[in-house]
Amino acid sequence: MENNFNPAMLRLAREQAGKSQVALRDEFHVSQARWSKIETGAIQPDSALLNQISSRFCYPKSFFYQNAMPFVSGMIFHRKRSSLGAVIRSQIEAEVRLRFFDVIKLYQHDGRKSDMLLREGRTPEKMAQAIRKYWGLGTSPIDNLVDVLEAHNIIVLMFDFNSDKLDGFVVPADNEIACIAINANKAFSPDRQRMSLSHELGHLLLHCNDFPDEKTEDEANRFAAEFLAPASVIENELMPPLSLARLRDLKIRWKVSMASLVFRAHSLKTIDDKKYKNAMIYLSANGFRKSEPFCGIGYERPSLLTELMKQFVSQMQNPLEVLNLSWERFHERYPEISLEGQSEMTPTIS
Repeated sequence: MENNFNPAMLRLAREQAGKSQVALRDEFHVSQARWSKIETGAIQPDSALLNQISSRFCYPKSFFYQNAMPFVSGMIFHRKRSSLGAVIRSQIEAEVRLRFFDVIKLYQHDGRKSDMLLREGRTPEKMAQAIRKYWGLGTSPIDNLVDVLEAHNIIVLMFDFNSDKLDGFVVPADNEIACIAINANKAFSPDRQRMSLSHELGHLLLHCNDFPDEKTEDEANRFAAEFLAPASVIENELMPPLSLARLRDLKIRWKVSMASLVFRAHSLKTIDDKKYKNAMIYLSANGFRKSEPFCGIGYERPSLLTELMKQFVSQMQNPLEVLNLSWERFHERYPEISLEGQSEMTPTIS
């Protein structure tokens, strides 16, 4: 246990709650200047204020003494809408980062690492082909993408972001633990979630040392297209005529949207500009750009983190102390896991 207060943890707890320093000033009767100094590490909170902070944010005091740093927001590759507000974005990022701390502890406890490949100068398409070969996927449609990622120890943090402005993002970390956060909001269809997962996997494999820009987004899209539907197979299947019935059959087979299939056909030049434009107009006129016909594609749900946490809880005498979580926070994240026999007392600093 670290003996020094970590101001980064206070900032994460505040952002997770969606609170500004000004709001906390009024709530705790502490000046904004003092809050700012605490969050920058210039001063430490006294015991009375720390007790208030612990109670307000529902974390044990030991939580604020962890030697853990938040990721830099500027390094995050968001798959989002431009209308996403900064406060909501920070709140979602903080929630994901705090859950990722659990992942780090579980992976370290289990001696587990993600199974990845280095880019080594590959194009996005070549990278998609390489990871398919490395993971033994061949060129067939991927039945369950979440299962594939978890089989290679890539954590998928999937929960409702309480916003439809953000699909998902990669958690910036080291090369040993790969993590993708995906929005489970029902506004997103199963095929869109699969596209987001593939897009973010592209960022993991291609852009570990890059900053987000138009080039990295384009590369992630190109990777996702090739990863989900390899050109060597899908090109022949996208030859005209691409009727609505044909697009529906292909969507069922490859589990990607009809709009994505039309875009893929155009990028592979199986249809020309005019046919592409007409197809997209047709989809829009029928409302399929917002909501495509149901084709029996189900949502994919992760299970690796839950299974690892179940094992951890069964093996540790005081799991909440190791995790630096309160009883309430644990059940908020893992409602399906019982802590029967565990003390409800939250850990404190010895």
